[in-house]
Amino acid sequence: MEFCSFASSSEGNSYLIREGNTNILCDAGTAGKNIKAGLARQGMTYADLDAIVVTHEHTDHIKSIKMVARGAENAGIYMSGGTFAALPGKLRVTPDKLEMISENLVEVSEGNAFRVGDVLVTPFAISHDAREPLGFTFSSGGRKLSIVTDTGIVTDEMLRNFGDSDACVLEANHEKSMLINGPYPYDLKQRIASRYGHLSNDAAARIICEMADIRDKRGKRDHTVGFSGVRVMLGHLSPNNNTPGQALVTVKNVLFENDRYVGEDVDLIVAPRKEPSGLIEV
Repeated sequence: MEFCSFASSSEGNSYLIREGNTNILCDAGTAGKNIKAGLARQGMTYADLDAIVVTHEHTDHIKSIKMVARGAENAGIYMSGGTFAALPGKLRVTPDKLEMISENLVEVSEGNAFRVGDVLVTPFAISHDAREPLGFTFSSGGRKLSIVTDTGIVTDEMLRNFGDSDACVLEANHEKSMLINGPYPYDLKQRIASRYGHLSNDAAARIICEMADIRDKRGKRDHTVGFSGVRVMLGHLSPNNNTPGQALVTVKNVLFENDRYVGEDVDLIVAPRKEPSGLIEV
């Protein structure tokens, strides 16, 4: 299994998951031309997509869903009932204008796994100010990828779903001091830092430590063969309250404080905000 990011920030998010002949797009929150270019970079077009999974209805996750759905006319579109119900207001269209989406819609809910080709997809609830937001794990051939963004906290139940992942797109939205001292209005700062907002760099680092602990306890580490830790792509960085360099420094420092090390326990990269990342093997 492989994955890459087409965009990852507070301004737009979209990820590609590939396994054999199975191609899944998670979110379509950046410009359609960016998704099209990202697919072309992998030798693909919209028509090659087998599924589109949507985490929630905020614009930075659904901006181009109509365009992608039109091009990927044979792809199932998987989202919660709450997310679908919220689409008209977010896309500024009447319900009858969502034909392309509703024709291929498959409503999903937390804990009810479904299969797309060679990949088992498991939705799980996240903590965000949306109607029925979901994170997802993607499993195939004994390997597991998770996408965990747009959540103010990570609960034990969430960790039970993704904690043993071999690879993870994990939100590192803001540096706490940059958010506190930044230009945002007080109410917005409170919303971002709340349990229904976004994960900070520090919170992301502590989750990575827990993931490393879980992998050790479950025997998923093999110290006799090269790298067998968790591959983490830090994503959904705020353009105003974070930088890639700051995210890396904070996460590495917290890992070090907890006797976890990049290159040994964790393979750590930051997703580009607006450009495609390289393809990463899970």
